[in-house]
Amino acid sequence: MDSLPPEIISEIVEAANDSSPKLSAYASISKTWQDAVERRTFRSLEFNMTEIDTFGLLFVSTNVCRARFITRILVRFSDRSDEDFTANVARSVSKLLCILADMAKRASDLPPVELYFLVDDNSNDGSLDLVLPDDPSSAPQVSSFVFDPRETLCDFRRYSSVFKLLPMFPMMKKVRLMFADYLRDAPEKRREERQEFGDSFCNFDLASIQALDLFMYHRSPSDEDERPIDLIPREGIQFDAFVRIFHHMDKFSSVKVIHLRGPITIGVDIFSHLPNLPALSDFHLSFTACTADGRWFFTRDDSLFPVKDIESDDEDDVSIHNYSIYLSEEEDTRNYFRTLPNPETIPPFLLAASQFVGKSPKLCKFILCYCEFEGGGWTPKWNEEGMERYFELWFVRQGTPRTVAGWPKVIADEKYMKWNRLYWRVGKHWRPDDEVVGAWNKATGNDTKVFFLNEECWDPMRPGFLEYLGDLEDELVK
Repeated sequence: MDSLPPEIISEIVEAANDSSPKLSAYASISKTWQDAVERRTFRSLEFNMTEIDTFGLLFVSTNVCRARFITRILVRFSDRSDEDFTANVARSVSKLLCILADMAKRASDLPPVELYFLVDDNSNDGSLDLVLPDDPSSAPQVSSFVFDPRETLCDFRRYSSVFKLLPMFPMMKKVRLMFADYLRDAPEKRREERQEFGDSFCNFDLASIQALDLFMYHRSPSDEDERPIDLIPREGIQFDAFVRIFHHMDKFSSVKVIHLRGPITIGVDIFSHLPNLPALSDFHLSFTACTADGRWFFTRDDSLFPVKDIESDDEDDVSIHNYSIYLSEEEDTRNYFRTLPNPETIPPFLLAASQFVGKSPKLCKFILCYCEFEGGGWTPKWNEEGMERYFELWFVRQGTPRTVAGWPKVIADEKYMKWNRLYWRVGKHWRPDDEVVGAWNKATGNDTKVFFLNEECWDPMRPGFLEYLGDLEDELVK
């Protein structure tokens, strides 16, 4: 077997599918075969926190050579029914850091590793706080870190503990952190946790970070007659958590990619208070239907509601929804009707965003996207048939593809890659006014191709993986 070139043996091993018997049973055929098997076996490892000791035993003595094959490690933190879950998580994380640090000391030329922490069980409603030792070990091979507490883990929000973990990865270039912002929490608690998040982030050293992805589990209020909670500090929006986060990032020249998704609850004039980020090349903001300063980004489109043959002497527009106290418990009291961009919030939001784009010379992609719950497969149950709420604005600089492997795809984009492109997906009942259009023309260049996407041209057979099959027509040449 050793007479075969290693490349051929590696191809044989790679061709084995997941339904085949475990390849490790055949590792002893030859040294070359063992090397090929371990290269495939140790490339991506997944285990529970209770198996970290076993993980460490795989790399004792000369077996540390296996570390040079690892590119991804996923650790599941589950079984929250354990009363000592918090302490067990802390011990498990400390052990893992010691193992990774030992690997880095004993093996050279280790490849970059993506480390993924997945907390996927919330059978216990107690809070989880990650407490590390005073002098934890560092893992220099970790280049990417993902922290995912899943949506259902509503009490894993001690942000400071998560951010204290990040300095243990001094060579980390990418970080993706997922947290939660729940409407069921009291307003004051939401304000406090939002500010705590900002405080913790601003103590995080971003010197090596090139890509930052923050994901917030959140859904907008189900009663769109209600006034949203004002989350902005009394001192003003410049003290809001997300404004402070941007100013903290401005201290480091390495950050090139910023994705704020989930969606995020942000203020209307957030872009007016952001610093210049000269290295920024890729920006994505998914925002909620309500604003952080207690308003709505959308309003009612009266043309979508049928005229009722009911006259009332009352001046106030009162619907039966306001009498929900008399409805049975089985009655669905959800009230979704805001489909039209709000003229009081969307235009100033877009004008400030255009100035931000105009001051970002290296920006190749800029996305503003209303999102109810990204990737959740959930949409509002509208009050009337035919109602829908879309708002996406994509700026793509010449030479940059709109999407590479992501979604939604616009098939015809490839024909226009030698131009700057501005894509509007705003439904069929609204267009930006002349002031907004002029501001974006100034920010992106007068030769920018401007496309308004037709909702009827999206492929309806692939929800969640949309393809735009229509032709593109530059609106500015009319």
